[in-house]
Amino acid sequence: MELCVPQKTGTLEGIEQRG
Repeated sequence: MELCVPQKTGTLEGIEQRG
């Protein structure tokens, strides 16, 4: 869920951070 919908920063940044 977090990978698809990152609730940390935005979208690209969140996905990049998570991997």
